[in-house]
Amino acid sequence: MYLQKWMLFLWALSFTDFGFGVIPGEEELIFDPPEDFDKRQNDKYQSSKYPYLPFNGNNVYPEPEERDPDREESRRCTDKMERALDSIRRRQIAKERMLHLHGYSLHQPLRSAPFDMYVTDMRVRLPPSKTWVRVQRCSFDPINRSLETRLMFNDLTISGRVNLYNDANLQREPVTPSPEESCNMILRLRKAGIG
Repeated sequence: MYLQKWMLFLWALSFTDFGFGVIPGEEELIFDPPEDFDKRQNDKYQSSKYPYLPFNGNNVYPEPEERDPDREESRRCTDKMERALDSIRRRQIAKERMLHLHGYSLHQPLRSAPFDMYVTDMRVRLPPSKTWVRVQRCSFDPINRSLETRLMFNDLTISGRVNLYNDANLQREPVTPSPEESCNMILRLRKAGIG
């Protein structure tokens, strides 16, 4: 029975990232890693004596040298995202200062009338300033392999074509319906966000 409990305890420890134990002060632990041990797994512990824990039982307030890994990861993600967005801006400015959204369209059914609204041929004029977009929040989820971010744009001018389609026409002619009404629009957004 004792052996089974010990095996269950070791099996349960294999599920955790951190192992905790009580060791008398005069005891010394020595770990001999094998020669083929990959040191990159422990890079986050290289600078400190002990691994970072979110809290310390004796000290409620974080020490200045303790760093929040989530905040650092978010800062790195934000920096990478801002560099990528800045390179997009530089490429577009070198071309013509317009970002064409080929193949994209917005669709919204209207509540006040039996029409469906489609916005097509969208173009975004990028402002000449370097800080055209700011990344407010950024985190990468390695499990889902998804990037969650919030972008704040300073000043954007969006132009496109607005087409209104009747519901009945869309059902009768789904391939090439003719719009009931259409117009070109220019929209200037002083503060816009995506997130």
